[in-house]
Amino acid sequence: MAPAFAAALPLADWRPSRAPLAARHPSLARLPWVCAAAPSSDGGKRVLIINAPSGGHSVIGPHLAEALLAAGHQVHVHQVGTPAADTQPFDRYPPLAAAHPAAFSLSHGAAAEALTAAGQCSSGGAATALPPLDAVYDNASKAVADAAPALAAAAAGAEIFFVSSAGAYAYDGTRAPHVAGDPAAGPTIDVEAALRDAGATGAVFRPIYILGPGFQNRQYSDWLFDRIRDGRQIPIPGVPDALTCLTDVRDVAGLLASALGKGLAGEIVNATSPRGVTLRGVVALAAAAAGADPVAVADRVVWYDPAVAAAAMEGYVAKKAFPFRPRHFFADPVPASPAVADTLGWQAVHSGDATGLAAMFADAYDSYVALGLDQRVVDYAMDDAILAVVGGGRS
Repeated sequence: MAPAFAAALPLADWRPSRAPLAARHPSLARLPWVCAAAPSSDGGKRVLIINAPSGGHSVIGPHLAEALLAAGHQVHVHQVGTPAADTQPFDRYPPLAAAHPAAFSLSHGAAAEALTAAGQCSSGGAATALPPLDAVYDNASKAVADAAPALAAAAAGAEIFFVSSAGAYAYDGTRAPHVAGDPAAGPTIDVEAALRDAGATGAVFRPIYILGPGFQNRQYSDWLFDRIRDGRQIPIPGVPDALTCLTDVRDVAGLLASALGKGLAGEIVNATSPRGVTLRGVVALAAAAAGADPVAVADRVVWYDPAVAAAAMEGYVAKKAFPFRPRHFFADPVPASPAVADTLGWQAVHSGDATGLAAMFADAYDSYVALGLDQRVVDYAMDDAILAVVGGGRS
C-alpha cells in the first residue's frame, strides 16, 4: 500500500516503474551498474544509500558506503543522476566494487527509482531479486516529494536516516551554538516532519561545511587559496572571531554509520565536528596549507560590514562574495539525549582537533594543485568592487 502522503502525489512520484533501468535509459551506461552476489550471512544488514548528484553533500555517499562495508554490511548505492565514473567523488565507487564484489552494488538514475534499483539489481540483461532492506540513508531529498522512496521504505519497516542540513536553523544572534531542538524551517525540515509523521525509525543528521577526500564545494578552501596565491587583498564580510565549523566527510560518514541498528526513533543529530574555528582561523589554516606566512596573509584581509556593501552595491549578496556565513554558524554535535550520544559512541577522528583541521586543509591544497586549479585565472571584479566600497582599495 502507498504511504498516506502519496494520496496527494501522482502515482509515478512514489512507485517507480518496474522496467529495468538500463533498458529505459541507455544513456545511464556512463556510470555502469554493479550488482552484488547473494547477501552475506554474517549478520550484516542490507542498506540502501540514495546519494545526491552534486553539491556539498554528494561526497557523503561514497564514504558512507565505505564505512558500512567495513562494518560488514551489504550496501546498494543508488546514485542520483549520471555522473562520470572518473570524477570526484564518484571515482570511489569502482574500487569499492572491486574490494567488495559480494557486498556492494550500484545503480544510477532518478531518485524515484531507488527502491526498484535496490530491489532488483539488473546487469547485462540479467535480474537478481534481492531481500528486503533493513535501512535507507536518504542523502538526496530536498523536498517531501523527493523523499517518496524513503517514506515507502519506512512503511515497510526499514530504518530511515535522512541527511538534512544545519543551514535550516533559524539564526539567533544571542545564542550559539545551534543545538538539536532549536527552531528550524525550510524544505528539508518539511522532509524531517514527513518522516516523523510517518513513524519512521532512524535519525536525522544536519551537517554544516564538509571538506575531506573528494569534497565538492571547493569554494570552502579554494576561494582563499586563489587569493593567497595571487597576493591579493582578501575582503571578508563579518568579524574575525565569528565561529564556524568544518567537518571531514569521513567523520560525517562515521557518525551516520554508527547509527545503524541502534534503535533510534527519529532523533536529530548535528553531523559536525565538535571543534569550532573562527573565520580568522580559517584564513590561517588556508595560508599554512598553501605554504604562505599566516601573519602576512592576515595583514591582507579586509574585514567589512556586509550591510555597508549591500547598501552601496546593487545585487550584493554576502554568500556570493564569500563562501561562509558572515556570522557565528556552528552546531553542537552532541544529541539532545545523552543516552543517544552514548549509543552512537562517535568521535570526530579526522577533524575533531587542531591537528585534524590543519591536515584537512593540507589535503585540500594538495588536491587544489593536483586538479590544476592553481593554474586557473580568477575574475576578481566583485572583490575589487567591494574593496572600493569598504575602503580597502584595489588589489
